[in-house]
Amino acid sequence: MLSRGKLGKKPARKDHRTLQIARYLRAPLGGLPAPRPGGVDWGAAVRADQLALGMLGNDQYGDCFWAMAAHAFMTWNANAGRKVEFTTDAVLDAYCAYLGIPRSQLNDQTDNGTVMLDGLKFLRTTGIKDSAGNYHKIGAFAAVNPKDQREVQVALDVFGELLIGVEFPQSWMDATIWDVTASPIEGGHAINGIARDLLNAPAKGINIDTWGTDDRWITWPAIAKYCDEMYVTIPPDWLQANGKAPSGFDAAALQRDLDIVQAEAPAPAQS
Repeated sequence: MLSRGKLGKKPARKDHRTLQIARYLRAPLGGLPAPRPGGVDWGAAVRADQLALGMLGNDQYGDCFWAMAAHAFMTWNANAGRKVEFTTDAVLDAYCAYLGIPRSQLNDQTDNGTVMLDGLKFLRTTGIKDSAGNYHKIGAFAAVNPKDQREVQVALDVFGELLIGVEFPQSWMDATIWDVTASPIEGGHAINGIARDLLNAPAKGINIDTWGTDDRWITWPAIAKYCDEMYVTIPPDWLQANGKAPSGFDAAALQRDLDIVQAEAPAPAQS
């Protein structure tokens, strides 16, 4: 039986200062490799370590962005050879810190969801505490164009995780394959992209984990239609001791480039 949870992603906010990963498909900052034949499965390491993804509060509250973030840190670390887990309390504490309320005040009236751009900034500056009491943060982040299938494939291959925001059709709640549908949009949802285009996959597209399981797939046409934002980042969790990512990419060098570009990003125009 499929797990069911709550939605909680607010409409995508666009900011001209957000880095675009397409920039790294061109010189001078270096190019990304071609998509790997046969796809990738970064979720395999999580399953091999028998790590429980967990609902992390998303069955009761609209903290889907924060559950997504915790799942991402688990996946990055598992592929880098480390085991990291998160408690529901820690994830909800991060959500409440973002909302600016004490945990005791989280209820139907204050459970207002997350703007992904603001959540990503929180993860970069503050992070989320794992079950051992250690905080995990992301590095600079960049947007991926969900309508460019090759860009999405390469981004997942290199960065090990796609942080995806979708406009969620009502019929997806009870579906294992999320495809284009005539069903009305029920709200917004944040999900992890962890694998793609596997030979034994039930659908061509991206394997996602959400609501505590990794048994759902979103098709390429559905990504192009319903995904209103998608990001990648390079957290320390994704780097091995040699400074490279499990994908073999020199993530440390790209991180330096991302930091330079972010530092040089223009200030917002004055109104």
